[in-house]
Amino acid sequence: MILVFPQATQKFNLFYRDIRLSLNGLDDYISKISRTYKKGQIDGVMFIVLDTFVFKDELERCFKNFFGNIPISFLTLRKETQGSMCTLLMAINALKDLQVTISSLDQMILDEPLELNFSSQDNVDVEVPIFNSNNDMFSYVLRDDDMQPIQVFEKRVVSREAIMGIYKVKDFSEFFNQSIELLEKYKGFRERIFFISDVLNSYLRASKSVKFLETNAIHYHKFKSLYEFEDILKNEKN
Repeated sequence: MILVFPQATQKFNLFYRDIRLSLNGLDDYISKISRTYKKGQIDGVMFIVLDTFVFKDELERCFKNFFGNIPISFLTLRKETQGSMCTLLMAINALKDLQVTISSLDQMILDEPLELNFSSQDNVDVEVPIFNSNNDMFSYVLRDDDMQPIQVFEKRVVSREAIMGIYKVKDFSEFFNQSIELLEKYKGFRERIFFISDVLNSYLRASKSVKFLETNAIHYHKFKSLYEFEDILKNEKN
């Protein structure tokens, strides 16, 4: 399983700069991020960043402190794309046919590390951890009367099943194909931003198997700024 962080935005560049200057520093930040994943199930880590991100060596060194000898690689982009989905498409040459977990560096689970392996007994194309929430900063799953998932809504509370923003993809080539079909469908909408929730809906429309797995994570946090991150650490210590 390859763990991929699509962080190719100027917003991430500024946040990382702030983390470096904060009182807690990089070690606290990355140690908390690393607790989210079962490291023994990770075969490699990839960061997708802008070429203006100047801290690649530092980020790699810090991650090695917590992830050991897991190979770490960087894919650099010259400009921001039209959303996280498009950012991920740029990694097709490196991730073709591989199992991939997509996450980000602005979220963490402070409970038990997340299971990253697929169950060998299930024929599942994508697994998506969910949790109970009504916060409109998350995306939500809508089910039919038989409790089968029929659509994902981006930042719209249509149920209590909120998506964490961590996606386990069994075959990245299939993710790529579904994304390309989505881009073809909306090729006239030049200002449209494409989210991973859009790709999940493409999987569902194509009758692919998307499993939304409820987690017991109580201490799941997503933060938009250094202030929010430091507030999480403060509350944890209290």
